[in-house]
Amino acid sequence: MNIQNCYLSPQIPAPLTEEMEQEKKKKEAEKKKAKTKVKQEQMKVRKVEEAKLRTEQKEKDRFLHLSDREKVRLRNCKFSFSPEPFFPFYT
Repeated sequence: MNIQNCYLSPQIPAPLTEEMEQEKKKKEAEKKKAKTKVKQEQMKVRKVEEAKLRTEQKEKDRFLHLSDREKVRLRNCKFSFSPEPFFPFYT
């Protein structure tokens, strides 16, 4: 292969027509819309997880601030009515 042949036939695409440009813009808009939708879904999931963590932390803090007598009462009361452990953060 000659170096001169490479320069004689460059592989540059033809200019885009109006239809091709519109199609390209349409595809880009669809990609952007899909990306935004995915991002919104991720934000929703993250907010739900953060809210769950906050409520768990509040419950844990509330329990830690109780006196020993109140802790024993709560434990005895909760265990007598339900088979589930009352303190999920200790498991």
